[in-house]
Amino acid sequence: MNDFVTLAVFQYPHEAHVLQSRLESEGITVFLKDELTVQSHNFLSQAVGGIKLQVPKQDCEKAKEIVEPMGILYVQDGEDSSPLKPIMDSLPFFKSYPPEVRFMVYSAIIVSIVVILALA
Repeated sequence: MNDFVTLAVFQYPHEAHVLQSRLESEGITVFLKDELTVQSHNFLSQAVGGIKLQVPKQDCEKAKEIVEPMGILYVQDGEDSSPLKPIMDSLPFFKSYPPEVRFMVYSAIIVSIVVILALA
């Protein structure tokens, strides 16, 4: 599966299927990584990094030409496209964890402090 690259990431399967249909109509093979995980447990979409729409490396440029006019931003493999990344990178601890996990941990800590102060 190393010859595939991630073209786009989606939170829900139906979003990925629209682009999958468009690319397949142009003769481009598409693989939806983590699709079944998100379909069976949709609340895990953020935890697994969403549904990754992947295409073969040799079709990547052709696929980008199709995707760009649709207003969908493509991502490169290994690129962290999270909007939380700049904020979470500035916070201490858990640097090796994804920004979403760090955000949830810090949020839980803040909520716990607020509840404790409210009950005191």
